[in-house]
Amino acid sequence: MRILITGVCGFVGSEIARGLLASLEGATIWGIDNFSRAGSRLNEAPLLALGVRLIEGDIRNSEDLAKVPSVDWVLDAAANPSVMAGVQGATSSYELLDHNLIGTIRLLEFCKQHGAGFLLLSTSRVYSIPPLAALPVEVHNKAYRPVFDDSPSFQVELPVRCFASVAAGFKFDGTCLPASGAALGAATESQSSAPVPTGLVHPSGISPQQSTLDPRPALSPLGLTEQFSTEPPLSLYGTSKRASEMLALEYGAAFGFPVWINRCGVMAGAGQFGKADQGIFSFWIHRWARGLPLRYIGFGGKGHQVRDCLHPRDLIGLLVRQMESPSAAAPRTINLSGGLQSAMSLAGLSAWCGERLGAHLVDSDETPRPFDLPWVVLDSTRALEAWGWKPETSVDSILEEITRNALAHPHWLEITGG
Repeated sequence: MRILITGVCGFVGSEIARGLLASLEGATIWGIDNFSRAGSRLNEAPLLALGVRLIEGDIRNSEDLAKVPSVDWVLDAAANPSVMAGVQGATSSYELLDHNLIGTIRLLEFCKQHGAGFLLLSTSRVYSIPPLAALPVEVHNKAYRPVFDDSPSFQVELPVRCFASVAAGFKFDGTCLPASGAALGAATESQSSAPVPTGLVHPSGISPQQSTLDPRPALSPLGLTEQFSTEPPLSLYGTSKRASEMLALEYGAAFGFPVWINRCGVMAGAGQFGKADQGIFSFWIHRWARGLPLRYIGFGGKGHQVRDCLHPRDLIGLLVRQMESPSAAAPRTINLSGGLQSAMSLAGLSAWCGERLGAHLVDSDETPRPFDLPWVVLDSTRALEAWGWKPETSVDSILEEITRNALAHPHWLEITGG
């Protein structure tokens, strides 16, 4: 089997390349990378030593893609994965969309030309920000968790009420505020009934869109399902990935090649190029180990916001099955994450670091940060039912792996731009 991996020298791309070579006898791996990410050169020599046929190039450039021979599958792991990209920082909005969306279109044209299958690594950021920001949550063990009603299948109905008026709890400056009664619920720390400070939903005003917002985005006790609303705003990054998903499925249907969309939770593991807006688990542990400043931002400055995490090596078995079963009667779009078992708040991560690495002061900044959300955990039940997939690497194992890397490479963040 011949496979092209884009972004092959990134953390996720390199982990997948190594895993596929170990799992697929006789596989030939081609990789392409433009080395725009600080630290990606560190993976070049090890991958070449394993036999990866590496091309230094950009997927947006058709001449660079022309250097790749015909392959059976294209696995797209190349993206600017920062939710702040295009809004803050050096990357412009055009550059973000050019990289994440136009790059995907180039790859789909490549698949059309060669009859190759397409595997897209997508993200939990394709899910709609307003309903996520409006989830009723409470604080338990220094972490947010959703407040469910007593119905067998809980469906969130709050976003429509939230968009109905400012009085219902949604300020059109982009901030979702708790309202009275059951409209948004309340957060509790022990017996406290203090309202949950929520993050900034969008840096600009959002007008009511009651007619287009999905009134019942699907949320199970295990997390967000694939039926959760993908109605914008999602962030420019999230929208670029959602648009890539839709185009991939359209290309596959129009030109007859298989497409699988894998929406992943927060990737984490040793060797990740951690930054505050991407790779938060790695970023936090490396800075803690170095005694560098850390801050809880937004949500009252308490670090209660929660994310799940997933090691990319846990994707390998599923990717192999998807490539070996291109016509399988399985959903084309699935969630993949560590789920509730891996979900952790920043405060919880700090507690883990304190026990493992010693005490460290974390500052508090209550200023809301654009696009931040109180709780994002993916429900991967569909992947379990369709493919028998479940994550194998525990969150403690992931954190310990990152910690060992941080202790062995104390200047990792300087090398990788973190």
